[in-house]
Amino acid sequence: MWAAGGMSLGLGIYAWKVAPYRLEFVERPLPIHGLPKALGGKRLIQISDMHVGNRFPYSYLMESMQKARAYAPELVV
Repeated sequence: MWAAGGMSLGLGIYAWKVAPYRLEFVERPLPIHGLPKALGGKRLIQISDMHVGNRFPYSYLMESMQKARAYAPELVV
């Protein structure tokens, strides 16, 4: 019972204090059959699961967007 309680507490702290600040950028080629030539070679960035709210400082969000901007995407979704 103590182990389960300790694991629950540890996972809760991780989910509250660590996971929301894990920013991950993954680059991979994405060949798309039938893509219009005008879009060939363009860089797309998908931004998802951004944790926002009163718990997160504005500076963290701005820093995250600046890191994404450094990839020089032509498209952002």
